[in-house]
Amino acid sequence: MQTFHDSDTACGFTLVELVLVLVIVAVLAGLVAPQIGGAVERAETGATQASMRTVQDAIESYLADHGELPRPDPGLLTGSRLDTPQLRYLFVNPASETPEPSFDPSSATGWRGPYLKQKIDSFYLTDSEATSRGEPERLGFTAQYGLDDDPAVLDGWSLPLVIVSEDVTYASGAVWRIYYLESAGPDGELAPPPNLEDDLRVEIHRERQS
Repeated sequence: MQTFHDSDTACGFTLVELVLVLVIVAVLAGLVAPQIGGAVERAETGATQASMRTVQDAIESYLADHGELPRPDPGLLTGSRLDTPQLRYLFVNPASETPEPSFDPSSATGWRGPYLKQKIDSFYLTDSEATSRGEPERLGFTAQYGLDDDPAVLDGWSLPLVIVSEDVTYASGAVWRIYYLESAGPDGELAPPPNLEDDLRVEIHRERQS
């Protein structure tokens, strides 16, 4: 049996209906996209905060063993490595530049790391080296916070966490140097102390200067 269709009653969308559907889709996309973007940023921020808590615990263990923040051994310093706290020394013994522990149980001092385990491809890169390797420029990441290919802990935006400091003068005249663990945040630019911008920061130590 043959079935005949009347072209006047065939199903389909008119131009007006198609335009209306596209408008509805665009409106829904406009409503949903910010929610998705916000959820992604919240996830990245949450991952960063979790990493910072882990590193903070490791630094506290290092402080208990050494009485100071993770710093290079002055006797092994070279012109390229600055005498500033760096996360490298949670992975590498500052006295030997190797992962070998040197903790003395009798004096309860020394390095008994690694205090953290390094993840694959978690390395520190300075601004210039990142661009030379074809990676996005890492604004503010200089040799002050580490040298190229130092082991690192990355934040939720795949950039290294660093230790920064600022001096604060109180009304009494006392000057304290406050150290922070810092993430460059969503914009990827490490803000110079004492600025914060969108960086994530947590205090880890303070030392009286005067």
